[in-house]
Amino acid sequence: MSLNKWMHPKNPYKTPPNFKEMAVKYPEFRKVVTQDISGKIHLDFNDPIALRTLTTTLFLKDFQLKVILPANSLVPTLPSRLNYLLWVQDLLTLLPETAGDILGLDVGTGASAVYPLLAAQHLGWRMVATESDQENFTAALDNITRNNLVDKIDIKLVDKEIFSNVLSEAQVYQFSMCNPPFFKPDKVFEGELAGTVTEMQTEGGEVEFVNRMVEESKQIKDKVHIFTVLLGHKTSVCQVKKILVGSQVVSLTTTQFCQGRTMRWGVAWTWTVGVALDSIIGTKAKKEKPKPFSFTIAKSEHLPVLEQNALKSFHKMRSWLEETGMVVVTRKESKFLCSARVTAKEKSWQNQRKKRREKKRKTEEDPNGKETKSSDGINSNNGEFGKFSEVDGSCTGTGSEQLEDVLLSEMLSSEAGCQAVQNDRLADSSGAASDSTAPVLECDLFVRWAGPAVKVDLCLVGGEGGRESVHQLTQFLKNKHASNR
Repeated sequence: MSLNKWMHPKNPYKTPPNFKEMAVKYPEFRKVVTQDISGKIHLDFNDPIALRTLTTTLFLKDFQLKVILPANSLVPTLPSRLNYLLWVQDLLTLLPETAGDILGLDVGTGASAVYPLLAAQHLGWRMVATESDQENFTAALDNITRNNLVDKIDIKLVDKEIFSNVLSEAQVYQFSMCNPPFFKPDKVFEGELAGTVTEMQTEGGEVEFVNRMVEESKQIKDKVHIFTVLLGHKTSVCQVKKILVGSQVVSLTTTQFCQGRTMRWGVAWTWTVGVALDSIIGTKAKKEKPKPFSFTIAKSEHLPVLEQNALKSFHKMRSWLEETGMVVVTRKESKFLCSARVTAKEKSWQNQRKKRREKKRKTEEDPNGKETKSSDGINSNNGEFGKFSEVDGSCTGTGSEQLEDVLLSEMLSSEAGCQAVQNDRLADSSGAASDSTAPVLECDLFVRWAGPAVKVDLCLVGGEGGRESVHQLTQFLKNKHASNR
């Protein structure tokens, strides 16, 4: 499935290039395409020569840049690179001084120098680029010089240090960007490498590389306003976020870069107070708000009508959640609408049968245990679910439409504020010892009375477990209700 519909709205490649027009106008491109009997032009994306020619042709056609890519170097895909740059441009709107001159730092620019070239030519920024590989440095310098951009792009040959050499100067940068090698040195590739070893592999992989970036960024907080990085693996995003939370950055955010059939992930953080990075929402997040996980508790024939409302159901669920070790912070309580924030340090809702069997076995083995069993086999000190004292939940004049509006407002606030909640937590903990254990799940629970039934919605706020954990917790509550009717 093509992901172009989620590309940045300013990306010119949201509309794919016309290969037929390119083949007519550019002879070199014409050599690497074929034409079928209907006249349609085809490009073999598995052919490295064809890909290299496509990229250099797009550089020339769309940006008037003459770029030469060495035969063994990584071939940058321009739609992906533009998505990254345009996201950075969005982040820069949070800085008060962005109306003036923009100066950015590209760490590990590669042979193509793609980010500095596009930033200078397309966005009008000034750039400093670093490169540790001598061959890549030479090729990048040639590309910059050939396009008469030496006044806007300064490239430096550096050692293995990420920031230290370049940021020892007094210059202040609005942002830094980096597309680190995705793979560890022990990664085995089928066929030829798509780029040089230094472009493809790094010690510890991309997560360890970013870990080093974060550590070095602590020493230069006043030199770079916004640090950003592009990741190649979805699994790396959670690990990088954990590193940033542990480092107590002032603010952080993530996004997705969608193009063609490929997805990449961006992470940004800042040490600058007052810069709320989470206020910039990515294109995919805007277009696809995650739906809450929902289920309905049908009217029970054997229970009195007064026992069937949002409050009674909410009390049951809160009890079950707290019994499994989750923290439930109640926000609203009434007969018609209840809401709470649920936080779990572990997936304690899993393996409940096994835990009950183990508890039962220990109780039977320990005659001096506090728990006793009644004749029907149920622990007598557990009580019955649903027997809770009534709280004052009067909702005078609350019509169904007003109730829907309140619920919708809360749910939307929960979804849109996902990152904001996380950043508030980071800001609050800046002066205190941080909790090294990040929650596996944080979600909002909504319980509302809808005529003869009670509707339950769970909305993801954050946590390492993601939406899959919300799905599991929803199933846990459904099963609990089914077994306790």
